[in-house]
Amino acid sequence: MWFDIRYAICVKALLKSPEFSSMAVLIMSCGLALTLYRVSVINTIMFTPLPYANSQNMVLLNTVVNGASLSDSGLNYLDYADIKARNTTW
Repeated sequence: MWFDIRYAICVKALLKSPEFSSMAVLIMSCGLALTLYRVSVINTIMFTPLPYANSQNMVLLNTVVNGASLSDSGLNYLDYADIKARNTTW
């Protein structure tokens, strides 16, 4: 019963200031929507298999120069051609 009384008092306070109430509902709904969107994106990226045949056999090629990885710069065609020429499993 005390919970119902406290709930009624809170509802009265919210009805006294409709601007604050509508702003609070808007902010909470935006936060909920962004959280659900983030969970959806993470689920799609992390747990959904890639839409390619034999996607588990895909590899990532990185360039290493003097022990430093250049993964941010990508792989140019000459390095790719050199790796492809030396690879015996393709």
